[in-house]
Amino acid sequence: MQKSPYLQNYYREIEFSLWNRKINHAVASITSLKRDKSKKKYFIELYSTYLQLIEIFCINVFVITENDLWSNVFLSNRQLAEKIQNRFYQAESSRFDKKFSTFFLEHWVFGVEDKTAIRDFAGKIELYLDIIKESLFDYSEDKHFLNSYKHGFRVQAGGKSTFGIGIGTSQEVHKLGDFNASVTYFHKKEAVIFERQICFNWERIYQKTSFLLNMLQNIKTVYTAKSKQVIDINTLFIVDSQQFNQFSGYFRTNTPIFEIK
Repeated sequence: MQKSPYLQNYYREIEFSLWNRKINHAVASITSLKRDKSKKKYFIELYSTYLQLIEIFCINVFVITENDLWSNVFLSNRQLAEKIQNRFYQAESSRFDKKFSTFFLEHWVFGVEDKTAIRDFAGKIELYLDIIKESLFDYSEDKHFLNSYKHGFRVQAGGKSTFGIGIGTSQEVHKLGDFNASVTYFHKKEAVIFERQICFNWERIYQKTSFLLNMLQNIKTVYTAKSKQVIDINTLFIVDSQQFNQFSGYFRTNTPIFEIK
């Protein structure tokens, strides 16, 4: 693909590090504060920034793969959601489609000619695909949280949560999961107001934002590289898979609370 000089200059001026500082501020506050009550507002900051990063990530994926800035940076929320569905998912089944994301990763995130220079290239592709898939699912489920946060601040934060289920008449409860953070927002669908709760482990959100920012930074590095220039990209890898995956999981509730007459 022929790179646009205008788009190259555009990416040279972008500072994705601003988002990195915003994420690090929320995480540093969560880890340093002693009282759970004091941490709650930073759960909102972390999760809202995470959802915004997913939007920014998707828009930049479309800009780069289409070599088209203006058609993508002015997408409305509805248009963005539709384009995510059309590009990242299979039309016939709405299942995550690895083909488009793999093309993007190979050419722009791992955009060096000699792929053998990348340690465990195939394994990293699968790891990054998993992060993209999980992040897009979060966005599809929770994008209304972002709207609630931006318009009227219809959001609240919670702390630790444990969910379980009882079977039949048994008194035994089977635990579904433990989560150290939650956010709640209010959403209107037709005439009904819903209270929606998202339970998560904040460490997992931090992990995913790290990957999203890494991909955005590599987009910038690869696209702004001059012809025949040696491209120096950074990639993330997992040292301890068990530790990395211990923060996985989520739980969402959706409760109708009020009907507008």
